[in-house]
Amino acid sequence: MYLATKHDAGHDSDPAWQVTLVSGPLLSLDDNPADTYLSDTWWYGRNQLAWDWTHQTTGSYPLDGVGYHVYVAQGSTDAATVTSGIAANLEAVESVMDAEDPGNPRQVWISELGWTSDYVGMDGQADDLEAGLTYVKGETRVALTSWFCLLDWPGASYGLLTAANDDPASEKPAWSRFQAVAAEP
Repeated sequence: MYLATKHDAGHDSDPAWQVTLVSGPLLSLDDNPADTYLSDTWWYGRNQLAWDWTHQTTGSYPLDGVGYHVYVAQGSTDAATVTSGIAANLEAVESVMDAEDPGNPRQVWISELGWTSDYVGMDGQADDLEAGLTYVKGETRVALTSWFCLLDWPGASYGLLTAANDDPASEKPAWSRFQAVAAEP
C-alpha cells in the first residue's frame, strides 16, 4: 500500500500523493503500551517483508506515523497519574520508533482517548479528560487526538453525553470540559 500510494506510477514525483500513512491503532493500557507489538511489527517488516528494500527505494520505511488508542489510569482521578500514564506509554512507543529508524521522528495519532464515568463518576471523567487532553495538546510527538465517543451506550459510559438529544440534561460534566480544553490554543 505504501509503495502504491507514495511511489509507484510516478507518485513519488507528485506532491498530491505524498500523504501521511499511519498504522492501524495500537491499544495502550496501563500495563501494556503496545511497544512490544510495534517492535514485532518492525521486526517482521524488516525480516519477512520488504521494509528495508522500501527504505532503500523510497528513503523511508512504510510507516509515517503510529495510530494509538490510549486507555490509561481508568480508575484514577489524579491528574498526575493520568498524565504520567500517557507519557510513559508515548515514551515506550517513541523509543521503538527511534531505535528502528533513528533520526526520523514519527508522530503518534491518538484516534481514541477516553475514560469511563462508570469507574470514577461523571466529575472524575471530566477531570481525567481535562488532564489527558491538556497533556497531549502540549505533546509535539502527538499529531492528533480524538475523544473516544460522543454518547454513552448501555453498559459503557465513555461518552460526553448520556443520550442523543438536544436536552442539556444529557450533557455530562465532561462535555463542557471537552469544549473548554478544545477551545484553548
